Amino acid sequence: MDLQRSAQKDIRCEHCETAVIQRHCELCHVNLCIACIGKHVSDDYDKHKVVPFKEQKSTLIFPKCITHRTKKCYLQCWKCNIPVCSLCPATKKHKKHTFFPLSEVYNQKKKFISNEKKELQDLSPTYKAIVNDVEKQISNLDGDYGKLADLVTNHGNEWHREIDRVTKKMKNEFYEMKSKHRCLLKNIWIKSNRYSLVLIESCVL
Repeated sequence: MDLQRSAQKDIRCEHCETAVIQRHCELCHVNLCIACIGKHVSDDYDKHKVVPFKEQKSTLIFPKCITHRTKKCYLQCWKCNIPVCSLCPATKKHKKHTFFPLSEVYNQKKKFISNEKKELQDLSPTYKAIVNDVEKQISNLDGDYGKLADLVTNHGNEWHREIDRVTKKMKNEFYEMKSKHRCLLKNIWIKSNRYSLVLIESCVL
């Protein structure tokens, strides 16, 4: 099979299954070719509403039954959660199961989706505000952290100046202590030197 051609294959008429569809019956939700329109509406012309395929309204399309191929599903099996035709409730597979009209299930789901959509729309301004706030914070990151970096730098400069001041003060105190220490040692040396001279002179005499 040529996959490229099969992917682009035209949808065929649901009556003759050979001709390309050109019309759609909005009452029965079936697609038709021009030749099959007469056969389709022959039972009750006034009830059918056949329109060009591209102009069909967005309505519920009833699927074909997987068990009874010629029937369409108008019911939903509550237990099996699958669409079924009018013959399925009588089978063993669906014995004692509960069924609902597929149109009712469709309307309930449509209502649920509509409510969810409304809730999302109500929440949308809140989330938009959050997104805007986060975007603003992101755009301000460089500036805010730049200010913090400048503040740290300023504090660092102040600390360096204070350390330099304390260091200079301690050095001056060391120089002063050194000077005093030197004077003390010189005095001791002088006194010791004089004492030694006196001892020598006394020994000579």
